[in-house]
Amino acid sequence: MVKNMIRYISLAPFKWIVFCCAMIAAPHLLAEVTARTDRYEMYSDETLQLNVNVDSRSNINRADIESLQTLFDILEQRQYTSTSTTLNGQRTTSKVLQFRLRPKNTGILTIPAFRSGNEASQPIQITVYSAAKRPNKLPQDAVIISATLSEQTPYVKQPFVLTLEVAYNIEMQNAALEGLTFPAFDSVELNKGTTIETRSNKQYKVYRQVLQLTADQAGRYSLPDIVLSADYYNATSGQVERFSRAAQVGRIDVRAIPKNYPTNAIWLPVTSLTLEDNLDSNQSYQVGDYIDWLTLMTVEGAPATQLPDPLANIEAQLPTGVRLYRNPAEIDDSRRVDVSALSFTAAGSLRLPEIRIPWWNIDKDKLEWATLPARNMRVAAVSQNSNATNGLSPAPNQAVAIDSEQASSDETETETTTQKSFNFWKAIAILLAIAWPATVLYFIFIARKPVQKTTEQNNKTVDTDAEQSLARYAKQNDITGFYNELMTQMRAIELTEKQLINALDDDGVNAFETLNNYLFAEQRQQPDQDSLLLLAKKFRKLFKQYKANNRSKNKSKQQLFDL
Repeated sequence: MVKNMIRYISLAPFKWIVFCCAMIAAPHLLAEVTARTDRYEMYSDETLQLNVNVDSRSNINRADIESLQTLFDILEQRQYTSTSTTLNGQRTTSKVLQFRLRPKNTGILTIPAFRSGNEASQPIQITVYSAAKRPNKLPQDAVIISATLSEQTPYVKQPFVLTLEVAYNIEMQNAALEGLTFPAFDSVELNKGTTIETRSNKQYKVYRQVLQLTADQAGRYSLPDIVLSADYYNATSGQVERFSRAAQVGRIDVRAIPKNYPTNAIWLPVTSLTLEDNLDSNQSYQVGDYIDWLTLMTVEGAPATQLPDPLANIEAQLPTGVRLYRNPAEIDDSRRVDVSALSFTAAGSLRLPEIRIPWWNIDKDKLEWATLPARNMRVAAVSQNSNATNGLSPAPNQAVAIDSEQASSDETETETTTQKSFNFWKAIAILLAIAWPATVLYFIFIARKPVQKTTEQNNKTVDTDAEQSLARYAKQNDITGFYNELMTQMRAIELTEKQLINALDDDGVNAFETLNNYLFAEQRQQPDQDSLLLLAKKFRKLFKQYKANNRSKNKSKQQLFDL
């Protein structure tokens, strides 16, 4: 007993020293950098939350955030302060950096360590599965996704089309697409929209998106699968579940420019190319004539912006006596028109050189030429017609007597006539100076009201047409046509189904839901004509309201529908 008491007394000072050291070191221990996530496994279409704690007086290394961005998209980032109490009663404040992340790739991704001074958090490994592998009990025919290519072996710089199609007969929410980015290709969206179709005696909403792809480099490319992910209500489980569908795009072999194509020519892999102009080589011209020269190039299979200048090298080949004057080319989707003028400065037979534009026929897979043949232009000299002089002027040695009084009279009459003429034109000039602005103001005044009235009438006509077109389908008992027209009108003013339901009153909502359920749900009660006419009338008011205030079309991610 005595020994234990002596041992306790001898160790007590040591314990107090350890306890005091712990109290002193506690704030420093809490100042370390920590990182944690809300999950360690996820699918590629999901997001995770990352919290990084650091002392309120410190900051994490910016390079660590840049490393994080190589593996994840930072969708949201915010910062707040957290206060806690240590064992010795001291209050410490830490800074929390919160990130909402979306993975860029599948597999095992490592969130890097975050450093602040001499402290660093631990790296975190996240396993990311492809959303296409997510298990779900949704029937396969409920949502069907496909992707088709117009060409699987295109040439370099040859545009081809990727068509994505999603057919579905269920209500989807938070629908999003993955895999629609193609770093190796130039991508341009040509079209997208939704229609209604019947497949296997079932009605589907069909979403189509058409992209034009063009490769700059030859080689073999494997395009990623396009994955659709969305939420739907599972009537069996009574819960909202997420599902995924994937469409395989496949491999694309991009071919290089053929070796027999002219080296210095612009590469044109197209379906057809024509070159023509308006010159008439059978017509004769004179020195000093100016004639308009129009050259027209028409292309199929590529935008006209890729067409070369057909007259780029012709000026140096023109013969002496011909000059070329040029205006900027006029280019639309499939045509290039070069507007020029030719002037002739010398007589004779002048030969305009041949114009040849090479192009590659992708249908026949061979080199072809668009040609304007060389032509001879006949240019005649200008005839010099001098006036005859006999009897019109006095002989050189003939004495000419001029009466001085007559001369004086003529001079006086000339001065008087000149003065009167001057006064007359001066009066005309003053009158025009006053009348012209007055006339312009008058026409502006009388033109303002009719224009405003016409604009108001046009707006009213558009609003009325929106209702009448729907009413026409309703009176014809064309339910599908009515729905398609309604969707078209909604897309024109960028009105979503959610916004439509929120804006309608109870009668309008009932009419729309009856229409929607009849087409896409198991409820087969056909909407009557009165309910469709009522919906058309109420939609007219919304059409007028939303037409003037369209939402922005630039979205941060691919979203099929705002359901």
